[in-house]
This record gives sequence, C-alpha cells and structure tokens, in this order.
Amino acid sequence: MKAGSFHAQYIALLRKAKLKERLKAARRAMQEHYPLTEQLWAEWLADEAPATPRPHMLQLFQLAVADYLSIPLWRQYLECATHCLLHHQWIATSELSAMEIRKQVIVL
Repeated sequence: MKAGSFHAQYIALLRKAKLKERLKAARRAMQEHYPLTEQLWAEWLADEAPATPRPHMLQLFQLAVADYLSIPLWRQYLECATHCLLHHQWIATSELSAMEIRKQVIVL
C-alpha cells in the first residue's frame, strides 16, 4: 500500500472521530506531499466552510484547484468568489480577483 493511501485512511479516521485540529494538520501534511483526490478536497472544503470566513476559503480553493482539475471544485470556487464580491467580503490578501478567477476558468 502506498504512503498516500495510508495517509488518506488516517484522514478518514480523524474525520470520523471529529478531531478537527489533528484533521486539519493531517490534511495540510498530505497536501504538501501528495495530490489530493477530488473527494478529499470536497470533504476538506465542506468541513472548513462552516467555521471559516468565505474570504479565507478562497485560499483553500486556490490550493484545491491547483492540485486537482475538477469542474465541481472550480464551480464551488467561483460561487465562493462571487459571494465574497457581492457581499463585499473580498480581502486584500486574496491573490486573485473574482475576474481573474473567471478568466482562469475560461482558459480551461
């Protein structure tokens, strides 16, 4: 079995046990060494969404779409960016503007 597979199993166990801080650390560690699957990204984004301000979610979406080419992930990313823009929640630390994100999608 590959190390990435073991790490994915570890993440699943931490998620099931609801150990949020350890789960976040395990996901970050795996993301640094292995590309995450669409499912792992979707779970991570879903778990972070309730407790994380939308503008900061953009940074996580940027990692997700750079790591895994997925139409559903890109759609969620655009929805989050659009929400931030419409509700004046855009932050200066965001690397990309909403228009730049849309341009990236068009290029794909």
